[in-house]
Amino acid sequence: MIGMKDIESKLSNYADGSNIIIYCRSGIRSGRALHLLRSRGFNNIRHLSGGILAWIKEVDPSMPLY
Repeated sequence: MIGMKDIESKLSNYADGSNIIIYCRSGIRSGRALHLLRSRGFNNIRHLSGGILAWIKEVDPSMPLY
């Protein structure tokens, strides 16, 4: 897991075409990360739109909200 502040310095770790999944609590920070990664040429990206909160609401309501 990589925090938003560390994405720029870790990009070289994912230059091999790895699948990347990005998420955060509400989807706002991960949306910014999505834009950054796509602008750097990364295409194998999956974004959890709406973040963990949307996942809890739509997929697994048994998970605790934080």
